[in-house]
Amino acid sequence: MLPKIKRSKYILILLLVLSSYSLKAWEVRTDSTLFVNPWVGLSHYKILGFPQSFSSNYLSYGIDFDYRFHSELSFKFGVSLMSKGNYYFASYVNAENTPMGEFKTFNKFQYLSFPLLLTYNLFGGKKLNLFIDLGVNAEFLLQAKTYAKLPKTFEGVSVEQVNVVNTDTYKPLNFSLVVGCGFEYKIKPNLLVFIQAKYDHGINQILKENSTYIFKHRGYCAGIGIKIGIPIKYTTSTN
Repeated sequence: MLPKIKRSKYILILLLVLSSYSLKAWEVRTDSTLFVNPWVGLSHYKILGFPQSFSSNYLSYGIDFDYRFHSELSFKFGVSLMSKGNYYFASYVNAENTPMGEFKTFNKFQYLSFPLLLTYNLFGGKKLNLFIDLGVNAEFLLQAKTYAKLPKTFEGVSVEQVNVVNTDTYKPLNFSLVVGCGFEYKIKPNLLVFIQAKYDHGINQILKENSTYIFKHRGYCAGIGIKIGIPIKYTTSTN
């Protein structure tokens, strides 16, 4: 016979062992995934309301965070450096007021952009997926400038160069509606490559002062990038 104290000790140990089998911790992998999407692309913009002007092309890039809470739906938010603007032809003279003719003159805007989008995945979970984006964009103006590519001299006379920073002329905040689409190809479950195109529809006047002109940004951005997936997990206990 075991002494009473030792017997109680063994019974307690046995109960702890048995309870450890009935109480288990599980790591649960949900259907949700957070994708980190760095991208680079080309933006093609014009200024609606600007007379006799043309669209300009600029390099843009950013990083998006794509929270895929369902195989077909996800929220997308991020930050990007967007360049927008236009160009027009203006007449210039040299230092002696001799006409030089017309030269391209550019308006360039740099914005720090924060998109918020809802994404629908038509073929979520497949190797090749077609997705559609719809949402809004809030942008903070970093710099605006007007410049022209002029010769240094004309007929042996110096030419004053045009490179004017005029950020204060424009509103610091810009809003737009965004609609886009793209394709993504799954290399691995958590590694994808994608191409996308978005239409950006500016909804507010960009000039700070009242004017007879109403200027708004309108344009497209096409880009390529990769998606790195981080599965969403949590730990739970069951009896």
